[in-house]
Amino acid sequence: MSITRVVVKNYRALRHADVTFGDEVNVIVGDNEAGKSTLLEAINLALRRQLNRRAADYELHPFLINADAVTEFVASHKGGVKVPPPEAVIELYLQETAKTVDLIGSINSERITCPGITMAIKLDENCLDQYRSYISDPSVLNSIPMEFYEIVWTSFAGTPLSPSSIPIKSALIDPSNISNSYAANKYVLEIVRDYLTKEQSVELALAYRTMRDTFQGDARITEINAELASKQGVVSSKVLSVAMDTTTRASWETEAEASSLKRNEKTERKHIVEQGDEDDCGSC
Repeated sequence: MSITRVVVKNYRALRHADVTFGDEVNVIVGDNEAGKSTLLEAINLALRRQLNRRAADYELHPFLINADAVTEFVASHKGGVKVPPPEAVIELYLQETAKTVDLIGSINSERITCPGITMAIKLDENCLDQYRSYISDPSVLNSIPMEFYEIVWTSFAGTPLSPSSIPIKSALIDPSNISNSYAANKYVLEIVRDYLTKEQSVELALAYRTMRDTFQGDARITEINAELASKQGVVSSKVLSVAMDTTTRASWETEAEASSLKRNEKTERKHIVEQGDEDDCGSC
């Protein structure tokens, strides 16, 4: 059993790629930044629904969508033309075997009847109202609202997929994702701490805390917390609220290290905490 063909649209560096594979070992050759690693990542994503060894649903960010597609989307709206938001699509065409028979269908871009898997990163239709509000003022539009996107993982028959329903196992080995900069980052931070005076260190820490406190005072967060409070007894006997970690473990140094080690993740860790029981709070 093998993958016979891969079609990728608007995923990272690949605006459109259509690759046919042979039955045996396949070697992908290309210039730097041509999208070789991106192609392998796309295949692994469609097979495992994972990015950076985590569930892809928690790793969504605007840079997963091709930059040219995003630029065209923004430019069109600023020019008064409301085009649909771009979406990334990965299609894996598979050999027909006894293990892939349940994946047979023709719901793919080529309308070919065969076994296959489709992974789409697209606008969640349940968020249409929020999306329309987001694009209502094109003058402030500068990217895509990934917060309103979802992952749709289906077979060519249109059946929703789960990891257990995938007949092919994959392992993506990418040395470029192995961070060897931890020691260097710690060294740089030690230099910064040694360079700053005590007063400057205090001012930096206070400025960082102020930034976090601003989050808590945002009217939108207040509204969300009021809604969560009204749900007391539904998911917990305690009052739930959205907050940010302001303990000593959430210092600017910690976040600087996290930013260096996890460049594709948000550096601000938001927490759902149960009021009155802060020790049980969990990181979102």
